[in-house]
Amino acid sequence: MKVILTILGIISLGLGVLGIFLPVLPTTPLLLLAAALFLKSNRNLYDWLLNHRVLGRYISNFIKYKAIPLRVKIVSVSTVWITLLYCAIFVSDHWAVRLMFILLATGITIHILSYKTLKMDVTIRSACKDDAETIAQIVAMAIGDAETMENYCGKNYMDVLTEIAMAEDTQYSYRNALIAEVGNRIAGALVGYDGSMLYPLRNNTIAIIHKYNPSLTIKGDETQDGEYYIDSLGVFPEFRGMGAGRKLLMAAQERAAAEGHSRAGLIVDYNNPGAEKLYISSGFRRAGTKVFFGHQMWHLQKTVAGS
Repeated sequence: MKVILTILGIISLGLGVLGIFLPVLPTTPLLLLAAALFLKSNRNLYDWLLNHRVLGRYISNFIKYKAIPLRVKIVSVSTVWITLLYCAIFVSDHWAVRLMFILLATGITIHILSYKTLKMDVTIRSACKDDAETIAQIVAMAIGDAETMENYCGKNYMDVLTEIAMAEDTQYSYRNALIAEVGNRIAGALVGYDGSMLYPLRNNTIAIIHKYNPSLTIKGDETQDGEYYIDSLGVFPEFRGMGAGRKLLMAAQERAAAEGHSRAGLIVDYNNPGAEKLYISSGFRRAGTKVFFGHQMWHLQKTVAGS
């Protein structure tokens, strides 16, 4: 039985790692499932996963609170039953083996459901200068991979973005940012500003970047007059599925309306349907297309209750 649990744990771990790069796979639930399986089958793998420099942080809330978010429970239990029912139906036609898979799924389900449901409120606040490093991380996450970021800001792009976020008159300034917190921990951030201010904000941003990457040129305008532009939105992986992204979007729309805007807008890569799905479900609709950083983008807009 321990061998089977270990194998299932390794499969869940592998899918969880893939989920870091593929938005369609839920990273945190799969890693939590792997941890639960390893706990019952292989203590060495369990300890390795919890202490891993990257993967360990995904399950930090589970370790801290001994509880699992409702969405994670649902995804984990669903994954277990889909996997083991497939095994029961297609792997063997012997009734005893099939029964073993069903009992295994039942046992894992009972184990997962035995933990309390983690209820953590998401709070949104305006950013301060001390949040500059977080804002830089979110902007880097939104823009793309390391190669794209190096072409944009140079090799030390995180330091450059942090400097930009600390300034008061740039696109990624802390003054334009909102911060999401879950349980007193920063979960994500959003950067947004008046589209009519694109050029002065961009010029000040580029002035900082040119100190480190003098050859930078930007082609294309991501926004324009007549909308509150949501430039960057990101939630750290360990907090996804808790509603932080949706609450940041709602707070940005409230800020847009308070500043007198009638529309909020953003762009999303053609190749990021997961992100577009979030925006569409929040009321945004396609308003056109744009090309930015060499990528084809959908331009989405939503009417907000501005004056």
